[in-house]
Amino acid sequence: PRGAASLIGRRPPRMLSRGVPLAVAGIAATGVGLYLLLQWRAQARGPATEDGVDEPSAPAAWARGVAEVDGSSIAIAPIAEEEEDGTESPRVPLTEAEAWEEATRSKERGNKRFTGRQYDLALRDYSRALAVAPDPQDERVSVYYCNRAACLSMLEDHAACAADCDAALAINPKYVKALNRRGSAHEKAGDLDAALLDYTASCLLSCFEQSATIEAADRVLKVIGVRKAEERFKHATKRLPSPNFIRTFMESFIAHRRLLAPVGGKAQTVAQASARRVACSREDEPARHAALLEEEAIAYMGNQQYTEALVAWEAAVEVWAEAKNAPSSKVNRDARRAHNMVGTFYHVRASLDEALVHYEKALSLDDKDANTLIKRASLYFEREQMEPCLADFEMAERAATGIELADVCCHRGQVYMLRGQLDEAVAELKRGLSIDKSVMLTHVQLAMSYFRLGQRQASLEAFQQAEKLFPKCAEVYNFHGELLVECGQMTEALSKFDEAIRVGGDRLAASYVNKASAVAMTRGGADDEVVALIEKAAEVDPLSEAALIHLAQLKWQRSELAEAVALYDRGIELLRTKEELAEAYGMREAADAHLKLLRSQREIYEPAIAANRAKMQQQR
Repeated sequence: PRGAASLIGRRPPRMLSRGVPLAVAGIAATGVGLYLLLQWRAQARGPATEDGVDEPSAPAAWARGVAEVDGSSIAIAPIAEEEEDGTESPRVPLTEAEAWEEATRSKERGNKRFTGRQYDLALRDYSRALAVAPDPQDERVSVYYCNRAACLSMLEDHAACAADCDAALAINPKYVKALNRRGSAHEKAGDLDAALLDYTASCLLSCFEQSATIEAADRVLKVIGVRKAEERFKHATKRLPSPNFIRTFMESFIAHRRLLAPVGGKAQTVAQASARRVACSREDEPARHAALLEEEAIAYMGNQQYTEALVAWEAAVEVWAEAKNAPSSKVNRDARRAHNMVGTFYHVRASLDEALVHYEKALSLDDKDANTLIKRASLYFEREQMEPCLADFEMAERAATGIELADVCCHRGQVYMLRGQLDEAVAELKRGLSIDKSVMLTHVQLAMSYFRLGQRQASLEAFQQAEKLFPKCAEVYNFHGELLVECGQMTEALSKFDEAIRVGGDRLAASYVNKASAVAMTRGGADDEVVALIEKAAEVDPLSEAALIHLAQLKWQRSELAEAVALYDRGIELLRTKEELAEAYGMREAADAHLKLLRSQREIYEPAIAANRAKMQQQR
């Protein structure tokens, strides 16, 4: 389930192609699909890094007590503790050359003991190498530290392991193996932010050629993303989504279309409604004051001023509770509508617990309110509570009158589609259209259900029919364009997106995002036109999370990292589901890791980032 967004015809932006490492997102981006401008490389080049000591890397068979020599296997006896225990003192005094020879012997003896899993003895050997090395800043000393860190890692002393890696990196800040080893120590100790920085640094310095490091970075990013998403989900946003999103939702219900239809051909203005409400005393006439608040809320909704509309609906709920002397039938009818609307606004902003309270209050006033039952069914679907979801749809069907039944079919049909019950979805959506052909969302969902069934011709015909019925509806052309992209018909898709932009009059950000995606796919990457289209999408709708997330990705790709992180933060504020949040947080943290490395050691990581970008551009 993808939340209320999915139940009203808006697909949340897919953050990453499945199975593709988040770690490479900002470097390896090219261009792809609908609601996803960029594609990440799934495959890494080069072998995984061995987590052993430097020089020489032990064959994997050694861990089993077997080594291969010239293609044949021989048993390896572990080095005994008393054999070359490294406790004898070197000759005093040693020349510099002799000291390096002694350090090298100690290191090599440590390597053998490490291979034989005698980690305590290997630790002693590497410590001796460090003690006799005549120049503590020589790059060979960084190897001794890193090898001792490997012993400490095997002995599960992760703090000491990280400290030795610190020492190695102080000598050689580009030492990839030390970065990997410290990253692993931080990860095992639970410091995922520090682990991410080390893995990211290693990826950048190795040109993303070590698959094990890419996998480690991706693993950490996913854990960080999930944790941050869960924390963020505990504190649901109080911010409403895009006005276009809410408008599409309202238009999917006959009750809301009637609510917003002008009386006598002319809608009441906000100023008129506000003046009438102000002139009525709340204390003297609470019922009339509450009714006028509802009129004011409806006027705001007509202007797509949904934040102000919610405030008015909330006030109406509060005043209806004070209307003790009004006729109960009027109180029940109008208070039920106010609770329904407050629940609806809470629902679309993902405040599900609060939304459920208001839906249930509305149903306590009228348990046969089909509109509320449909919305509560949708809420249960988001919570993956299918039994009460389907039960509410059944009750809504029994309660619906006239063409209101088409609303039940539309929303239940989409639930079937999202669950993969495509035959049931087609049957339900066709039933809805036989009752009322004026619901755009039902046509679109039917076309998409056909497409998922592999019936492409039926899908295209359904979209063509929708275009005839809704020639001024930008969403129809936009969704049709998405399907054409899926079919690989890029020229036709671009034509549909252009028509959506023309018809929409610069109000539908998704059309610009989708056109940018299609352009990027045809050209093999994001050029200046693609960037301009995404920037236009964010300008058209500053609350479009798809536009913000895509723009963030483009900024990251261009090394405008601070801007990218800020845009991710804005986009994350608007996301509604844990899946969306986890993926967006993963990308945000990956970009932020690049930014932190750039700020802390620009002289190292600026050339590394540039080299990686150049390499990826050559491979496109």
